[in-house]
Amino acid sequence: MRFKLADLEEVLESIGATQAELPPGFLVRRAHLQESDSPREMLTAHATALPRKPSDLRHMDYGKLRLDEDWVEYSNLATLMKSEAHNDDPRFGGTKAPEPFLERHHELVRRLMGWPGWEISLRRPGVHRPDWGERAPLLMPHKRPFRNAALAVNSFVWDEPDQGPPDSARILEEDEFIAYIPDRRARISNAYWTGNRLQFSVEGTAASDVHVLCTFVDVDGSSKFVELHSESAPVQVPDNSRRIELYLLNESGERFNSATLTMPGEGYTHEGETADATKRALTDMGSGENERIEFKPFIKLNDQKWQEVTETVVAFANTQGGRLYLGVDDNGVPQSGRALCVACNAGPDDAAQAQEAYLKKRIRNSIKPVPNIETQWLELHGEPVLLAVVSPGTEGPYSTVQNDVFVRRGASNIKPDPRSELPLLFPMEEERNEQLAFPDSW
Repeated sequence: MRFKLADLEEVLESIGATQAELPPGFLVRRAHLQESDSPREMLTAHATALPRKPSDLRHMDYGKLRLDEDWVEYSNLATLMKSEAHNDDPRFGGTKAPEPFLERHHELVRRLMGWPGWEISLRRPGVHRPDWGERAPLLMPHKRPFRNAALAVNSFVWDEPDQGPPDSARILEEDEFIAYIPDRRARISNAYWTGNRLQFSVEGTAASDVHVLCTFVDVDGSSKFVELHSESAPVQVPDNSRRIELYLLNESGERFNSATLTMPGEGYTHEGETADATKRALTDMGSGENERIEFKPFIKLNDQKWQEVTETVVAFANTQGGRLYLGVDDNGVPQSGRALCVACNAGPDDAAQAQEAYLKKRIRNSIKPVPNIETQWLELHGEPVLLAVVSPGTEGPYSTVQNDVFVRRGASNIKPDPRSELPLLFPMEEERNEQLAFPDSW
C-alpha cells in the first residue's frame, strides 16, 4: 500500500473536525537503535494526547538502544510520523521529510474505538532487523536497569510492566508508530419542542465542556440568541417562534454539531430523523385541528377537494408550517385501508403510492413557489395515514397558481389583509441573504 503524508493529514483533520476541542499536543515516546556510523533506526513509537506539556521529558541512552520523550504539537504529528517511518532523524515544526520516503511502502491504519478515542498506526511491514540484544540484560551506570532490552522498550514506550519472564516481552518485527487521540466529542442526542418549552440533551465525552447556543427565529425573521449549558433545564420558547436552531460550540467558537426544529411537537435525534412520528401523530389526533394541524380524508384523484389541500399547504407555508394528515376525519379518527383503496380505485400498495404521488404532483403544479414538504406513511390504530409536513416558507408569499394567498388562523385558511398582513409575507432583504452571525462576545 503506497502511503503519502496527505493521507495521514486527512485522517487527523477528520478526527479534529469531530472533536469539541483538539489536544494541544502529544507526549511521544520512541525507541531507537543507534550505531556510531549509521543513522538511528526506529523500533517503535507511541504518541499520547495530553492537555499540557509535561514539565520533564526523559532521555535514556543505553548505548545501542536509546529511549526518548518529546513534546509534539498536534499540527506537527503528521510530519513527525512520516519522518519516523522514513527512519530519518525527526525534525519538527513542519519540516518536509525527504522525498525517498514516497518510494517506500507503508501501511496507515485508523482504528476507531468509539467514544474512548482513536488510534492511528503507521507501520512498515517486513522489516529485517539484525540482532539488537533484546534478550540480554540492559545495564548502564546511573540508569534504571532492565532484565532485557525488549522489556525496557515495552515499559518505556507502551507503559507495560517489566515484570514476568523474558519471553513475555513484545518482540518487534516491524516499524510501528501508534498515536492515541482520546475522544473529546459531543453531540445533541435529542431535542423536543413541546408547546412553549424546549428540551434537549447533549451526550459524549466532552458534553460538560461545550457551549450551547440556541437561536429562536420568529415569524418576521428576526432572531434571539440565548446561550445555554449542556445540562440546561427545559427552556421557555418565545411566542411567535417559527424555528429553533441549536448549535454546539467549543471554547474557540467553532460549531461542530447542530439541530433544527421547525414547529412545536417536532423532535430531533442524533441520527437526524424526526423523533417518534407515530407518537406525535397520536397526540395530534387527540388535540384536534389548529394553526399547525389539519385533517383530511383520503381524496379521489382529480377530485375538486384537492383544492382545499392546496390552500392548506399554502397557508402553512405562509405562516409557521404545519402537519397535514390524509386519511383522518374531522374528529381526528383515522379512516381505513378500505377507504384508501376506494379513493384510488386500487389495491392497498398501489393506492398508497397513488395517493402520495398525487399529493406531491398537486403541490408541485398548483403552488408557487413550491414549498418544502416531506411525506411519510404512518400506521395509527392499525390504519394507514399519510403525513405531510410543510416547512415554514422562506421565499414567500406562497400562493396558488391562481394567485390566491392564504395564511393560517386557528384551524382555518384565510386570505390575509392586503394592507396589514400581506406585506409581512414578503421576506426582508436581510432574511433573504440570512447568514448566522454570532455576536462578538460568543
